[in-house]
Amino acid sequence: MGYQFLGLYLIEPLIARVTSGGLPDVSAFRPLVGNEAQLVFWLAMSWTLAAFMEELVYRGWITNRLAELWRFSTNGWIAGVLASSALFGVVHLYQGPSGMIATGLSGLVFACVYLATDRNLWASILAHGFMDTVGFLMIYFGVYPGL
Repeated sequence: MGYQFLGLYLIEPLIARVTSGGLPDVSAFRPLVGNEAQLVFWLAMSWTLAAFMEELVYRGWITNRLAELWRFSTNGWIAGVLASSALFGVVHLYQGPSGMIATGLSGLVFACVYLATDRNLWASILAHGFMDTVGFLMIYFGVYPGL
């Protein structure tokens, strides 16, 4: 949760300034503000499709397959982490350039959590899920930056 607040109030504004763009575009989630049904829907989606499935694909599969190409060497793990994090950012391009970069950095954090916990995928799933939950709660209460 600490990384989320650091990201929202320091990293994302810095990325926006460097890229000459705005904050990540989360306008697609604007109907969630004050809407309990939308909150329940997006929390369910974030825990199943985002936290569980994305971590399974990006950290559990892509990172490991790339590390395997280098026989699970240190360089292989570094390549896997960097490539999966970059790809994770690219698929979030709908948030604009700053959102793509910020999400790629979040992917890097999730990958570090994954490796720091001896490749415990549940650790990165929980980190991802809690980060999304806090974000959706902030949107629900109308306090998410740039909303």
